Amino acid sequence: MRPCSGILCQGIRGDDKVVTSVRELSPAHPPPVETAISTEITEILDRLHACEAGLEMRRGYLKAMEYALRICVLTHPIPNDLSDAWHQLLPNIVAKHRGDSSDLFAAAFEQSLMVLTEQIGAPDSPS
Repeated sequence: MRPCSGILCQGIRGDDKVVTSVRELSPAHPPPVETAISTEITEILDRLHACEAGLEMRRGYLKAMEYALRICVLTHPIPNDLSDAWHQLLPNIVAKHRGDSSDLFAAAFEQSLMVLTEQIGAPDSPS
């Protein structure tokens, strides 16, 4: 049988049949490149799946908060006061988060604020 040069070793017996055996790896013999890459890919995929699960959980949380907020807006006892307060705070909310985030966050944040502003409505003008 030929000496092993990797994890799987192949040799030829006297009857020309291929013999395959698995050799234990020792610290002196690092895993082949294919195994290291495969392990890295598996670890990356595991991290990706964990991130996807985390995002899906947060999406569910945000969707529930969105519905709760809609109910609060729709049933507010003094809608004009809510609208006045929202429109007074809106510039400060935008300014606070203007430079501390990514473009993707900023776009989603701006879109969400516009939707909330539409739902809350404009304050009634004084008569």
